[in-house]
Amino acid sequence: MVIVERGLHLTSNSFIGELPEELARLTTLQDLVIVGSGLDGPIPPGIGLLTNLSYLRISDLNGSPKTFPPLDNLKSLKTL
Repeated sequence: MVIVERGLHLTSNSFIGELPEELARLTTLQDLVIVGSGLDGPIPPGIGLLTNLSYLRISDLNGSPKTFPPLDNLKSLKTL
């Protein structure tokens, strides 16, 4: 896990469990990367409330595929 200024990178870890709903509380996040984290899906719907996100990258989640949450509110999103 790497925390950069206004960013959170969960990469190349051996975490166990589902992506936490609490991610939606990190409202100042501009950069969120979850790749090879070891975590399970689904992607919490609260991700769509992180209106400051400009970069979002999520891959390699364990578990069953689920519907991707709506991202209509992410007006600052430049890279998905």
